[in-house]
Parts: sequence; structure tokens; C-alpha cells
Amino acid sequence: MLQEIKVNRDRYYKVGYYPELKHYILAKTITWIAWYERYYSISEDKYKWFNNDIDKLNHLADELYHSGISTPRFTFSEMSTENNYYQTILLNKVFQRSIKNKPQQNEEHYSEIIQICHINMNERFL
Repeated sequence: MLQEIKVNRDRYYKVGYYPELKHYILAKTITWIAWYERYYSISEDKYKWFNNDIDKLNHLADELYHSGISTPRFTFSEMSTENNYYQTILLNKVFQRSIKNKPQQNEEHYSEIIQICHINMNERFL
């Protein structure tokens, strides 16, 4: 589960540390039919920009958004069709560990991810 979370509500992203991945992450909310998040790997220094240089972090968040899933920083997405095989396994591993550690807190979030995946799959085949 993402820890040390800092949220930029105006720019629809948050940064934090994923102990399961041993990485700092920028999670960008994608406002589409069903909102979901894309997760990008960032350095600890870039994570610290939230307090020290928010303009640089905003610029990085915009760059990552426009790069989509084609940047090497892309870790995984809550939208299943954006992930390759490895990223899908990583996503499942991260969220299953989170659920095991704090089942009540994460059950709703995991349920949302499943709903998003089903919505996306249904639209794909209609």
C-alpha cells in the first residue's frame, strides 16, 4: 500500500512510497469514463519536489500523463488493458499484499479496480 502519501488535488496526482516495490511512485488519476490511476516510478529526490519544488513535480506529472504507458517509468495501471503480462502480475501482487495487510481498508479500493476492469472489458466487446 502506498505510504507517505502527498496529494495534489488540483493536478490529479499523488506521490508516495510503495514498500512492496521499494520504489517511490507518482500515481496519476486518469479522468475517463471510469476514473483510474496509472503508476509511475520516480526517485526519492523527485518525491521530495512535492515540498521543495512543486512546479517541477507538476511538470513531471504532466510529462508522464502525456507519455501514457510508453515511458520506461510506467509501472502499471489500474486499467487492465494498459498493462503487459509483467505489469498485470505486479499490479495483482501489490494489491493482494495490501489486502492481506489491511483487508477492510483496501477491500473497497480493490473492488473499484475490479469494477473498472469489467467496465472496460464490457465496452471492448460491445
